[in-house]
Amino acid sequence: MLKSIGKVGLNKNESKPGWSSSDIIFKADNITAEIIIQVSNFHHKKGGIEKNITFGYNEKIIDAGWRVLILNIFLLGALMIMASYHLGMFVFRSNDKSNLYFALTLIFTGIFSSTAAEILLIKIIPDLNWQVLVKTNYISNYLRLLFFLLFIHFSFEKQFNRIFTYFLTILIIVLILFVAVTPASIFTNTLFIFLILAGITLIYLVFGQIKALLNKIPGSLYSLIGMLILLVAAANDILQELHLIKTISLTTFGFFMFIILHSYLISVQNAYSYKSIKKITKNLKLQGIVKDALFSANSYNLKEPLKAISEVIDSDRSLIFIFRDNNWIATNEYIKKERKATNMRVNVFSGKEDIYFSARSVKKAISSRKQIYTIVTDAVKAKDHAYLEHSEIKALFIYPLIKDDLVQGLLYFENYSIKSDFENITVGILQAIMPQIAVFMDNFTSYYKLNAFNEELEEKVLQATKEIEARNKELKDLRSEVEKQNLSIEKTKVELEKQNQEISDGTYYAKKIQNAFLPFESEIKSIFSESFIMLKPKDVLSGDFYWFEKISPTESILVVADSTGISVSGALMTIIGHEIINETVIYNKNKSPKIILNKIQSEFENRISKENNLVGYDLSIIYFNVDKREVIFSGAQHPAFFIRDNNMIEFKATLVSIGHSELLENYKKTRFFTNSRISLKKEDVIYLFSDGFIKQVGEKTQKKYMKMNFKTLIKSIHKDQPKLQKEKLEIALSEWKGNEQQTDDILIVGIKF
Repeated sequence: MLKSIGKVGLNKNESKPGWSSSDIIFKADNITAEIIIQVSNFHHKKGGIEKNITFGYNEKIIDAGWRVLILNIFLLGALMIMASYHLGMFVFRSNDKSNLYFALTLIFTGIFSSTAAEILLIKIIPDLNWQVLVKTNYISNYLRLLFFLLFIHFSFEKQFNRIFTYFLTILIIVLILFVAVTPASIFTNTLFIFLILAGITLIYLVFGQIKALLNKIPGSLYSLIGMLILLVAAANDILQELHLIKTISLTTFGFFMFIILHSYLISVQNAYSYKSIKKITKNLKLQGIVKDALFSANSYNLKEPLKAISEVIDSDRSLIFIFRDNNWIATNEYIKKERKATNMRVNVFSGKEDIYFSARSVKKAISSRKQIYTIVTDAVKAKDHAYLEHSEIKALFIYPLIKDDLVQGLLYFENYSIKSDFENITVGILQAIMPQIAVFMDNFTSYYKLNAFNEELEEKVLQATKEIEARNKELKDLRSEVEKQNLSIEKTKVELEKQNQEISDGTYYAKKIQNAFLPFESEIKSIFSESFIMLKPKDVLSGDFYWFEKISPTESILVVADSTGISVSGALMTIIGHEIINETVIYNKNKSPKIILNKIQSEFENRISKENNLVGYDLSIIYFNVDKREVIFSGAQHPAFFIRDNNMIEFKATLVSIGHSELLENYKKTRFFTNSRISLKKEDVIYLFSDGFIKQVGEKTQKKYMKMNFKTLIKSIHKDQPKLQKEKLEIALSEWKGNEQQTDDILIVGIKF
């Protein structure tokens, strides 16, 4: 006798069940050896040896057993660590039930894995009762399916039928209770029922995940992939249990892959929640700044509200128009550069109004009672020649203040540089503070009427002494109120300085978030080992960005993009650009650069108003195939420079930007973006870039660097190592720019094949 597990008998009373995995070491004295195995089974649906016996030298057998044991311990430890993390998340966010159910799924997966294969639980508790061991194996397997079902349901609650989910939950709980109260000889027959129920559950969840994917729920793709892996593993085990195929058990592996992907799902959902909260917080913060200024300002003075609104929406020049005495009059002006708010009185219909503002736009807003948002182009200047022809204005925005279906006033904003978020942020803020603005307008009108009445009283001073004394007292009280308001204004000024510092801090924090969207340079170098990236934002935040994805082991796509605007406006556009490119390339699996550009344009048209010609992108895209040694290029406005054997070729781009609908109309018939295909040789070099370097103004010449000079510079350095090329580009930029301010964001990517 070399080894016994349990006790072999001729009937149920004489036998004792056992369940273990063992290594048996023996030495054969002869060339042949006879091995006798006695098995009896009166307690389980199946009996005997569950897996094939492996023979070999004792060192190899023991080593193989240790490897399996160590792997099981590692998997169990990983599951428990991840379960602890998600339980901790549930403690701090108890309303998010998905964290709790995910943690319980991990815990019972770990318990099940310790009762299967090498049966780690027996190694920890050698004297564990066999019935308890088998019940633990079955109940933990059923429970992990139950909590798995509840986790997916609460992660995508709107995609599933709550009644059917509860029906499946009740069936699983009934099976668990049946296992708990019956002996192994009975409840082991439920495994076939459970496997069918598990298959139905997984198919149901897959349909729900497909629905979530079609509805573009964040993280649904990763969840669906994990679900499909688990479904394949479950199908394998069902067929194995039915003895239709002969394979290894894959359920534990399937659950482990599911766990990894769904941990990422939870991270994605948390990230989206954080971004939404941050966006809402930012808008509330901006609205709060304006509201604080409105509440602290004189109820009859429009200068401070105008100043507060102008600073928040980043307007270079702002005006307020009031309808009084049957005339439209510009009453207050604020100039951001001078930080100065002044009173004025200019009649909209005086005949000289075009000296002070775009009378044509103001009159259009009054007559249409609609918001007027205008990008100043040559065509617009031709229509509004009197005011816009010689001005530096890039954009106009006019917001009518409507009460009782009548226009009571206008807010008029001018910008001297195009800011892509000018309209959206402005409208949101103005709508939020409209009640306060309406009160100020009413107070201003009342105050104006009061002043008119006072003037009449002053004309009767000589005839009514008592009235004069009463008026003097009123003026004295008013003077005291003005002094109090001056103190309040000083306090508001201190608050605004504090808020400005907070905004500055927020900008640098936003820079960190924006950098998180960029791929690691190491990822790019893993494909393009001899390459460099030169990214120099004009301000803290950048409107230029690059995007990279390895779409297969042999295929990669690199995008270099220049979004409209700089600083905050450009940064917001980069985030939108990343999202659109991710959806076009990763989710929709497009490879051809021209198709990608067309898809980006189409998606951009769907997301951004066609009237919003302010926003857009200039892009250059390359697709690289390692096996074919081939590059495919396509561009929107941005060309690419290709150098072979010291000869430079410029691959032209389509001369239109993504999102510029007026330009696009000329190309609609052909759906215009095209590909350029390049078969590569060793030492070939390609450069992708934005136009920031080319547009940079030099201190000495006060002229732009120009494309021809940039070509010459690139050709002169292309044989150097990538790191040295980047250094020479930075030196050339510094020498040309001198003390001049940087004109635009700069992005250059160079790749040597």
